[in-house]
Amino acid sequence: PIFPRSGSPRIGRSDPIAASTSAVTGSGVSAVIAAGSSLKVNAVPKDTHGNALTEARSRAEVSYTARVTCATSRSPGVSNGQVVVNDRALAYVANSVDFSHSVGYTLQHAGTYTVVVTQTVGGVASVVGGGGGATVTVVAGAIDHSRTTIKNSAGANAPWTVAAGVDGVVVLKTYDAIGNPVMVDRSASSRIVASFTGAQIGRASCRERV
Repeated sequence: PIFPRSGSPRIGRSDPIAASTSAVTGSGVSAVIAAGSSLKVNAVPKDTHGNALTEARSRAEVSYTARVTCATSRSPGVSNGQVVVNDRALAYVANSVDFSHSVGYTLQHAGTYTVVVTQTVGGVASVVGGGGGATVTVVAGAIDHSRTTIKNSAGANAPWTVAAGVDGVVVLKTYDAIGNPVMVDRSASSRIVASFTGAQIGRASCRERV
């Protein structure tokens, strides 16, 4: 007898739909994403042998949801462990060549996120691709000078009065247009700290370095 090779179409029968062989694609699972970008995640259903489904099976037999969770926050707008996209349903994409399902969303805050797409067939849910999902990093945009803050070491806004001969500290913080801290000079912080010594009459100024 001649047996079909693994991965080849099975004529006259339907193999089970498998999360382990189905695929997740799209800009929403890229390695690095700019904050505020419009993103899309696609799920491509396949059977246990990696074969694409028919349009009828993709429409009727399988559904998908996406969950996005912040693993490590780098912005005050989101916290570690916060779910920012909560089990959002993927819609079937009519006339797609791979009979995929898709959903869009936007990630505003800088940090590292986990994107998990869950496939449900016959009431049984499984993570597509297995494991813990895809890891993506959202990075801040360019410095928005209107959001830059300059304060002294006590957190007070300028202007300040410093006695002659007394050391002072200026803390400058940089942010993008959304409010994400922008890392400066590749440091681990958006803070620039400058020390100065007070004079009888004087003015201190800071220049942002990028």
